[in-house]
Amino acid sequence: MKQYQFAKGFKEFDEDAVTAQVAGDELERIKAKRGHLDPQGIVHEARPEDAPLHPVFQWDDAIAAESYRCVQARDLIKTVEVIQPEVAQRRSEPAYVNVNTKAPQYRPTAEVAKSPELFESAFRQACERLGAAARAVEHLQEIAKRERPKSYREYGKAVYVLRQLHTMLSERS
Repeated sequence: MKQYQFAKGFKEFDEDAVTAQVAGDELERIKAKRGHLDPQGIVHEARPEDAPLHPVFQWDDAIAAESYRCVQARDLIKTVEVIQPEVAQRRSEPAYVNVNTKAPQYRPTAEVAKSPELFESAFRQACERLGAAARAVEHLQEIAKRERPKSYREYGKAVYVLRQLHTMLSERS
């Protein structure tokens, strides 16, 4: 039997409501039943009140709908870019940057660039995302080492570069 735990650095789930083991086992069951895992299928399987994953989700439609609109708003904010006509190649850049002061929020990129505190906050968050990407590639390399031993070395250079870049940038902040 496989053993599961919740990854550190990701959303922490209330282990009193759903343990990592229950979540992992249930995801395996859903995959076996449906042939694959996708968010809609997981939500469908978790909908019955006695379903093991039911406590993970917000079932109050008013709250859940508002939460989804917040996800859409974050996507919108991240999508909007500013065209810089004064730059020779008319490059664009994000109009807003996520900063984490007292609470996460988006601020205009120009405002963040002018404030050392906001810039450092945005920079640290970018480093954290890079670290998460490096860990994801490392995990894939480890899986390849075990499951595809002839080709896993191909991923080594990417892992090395991501690790070095993350270390270099993290030491800077």
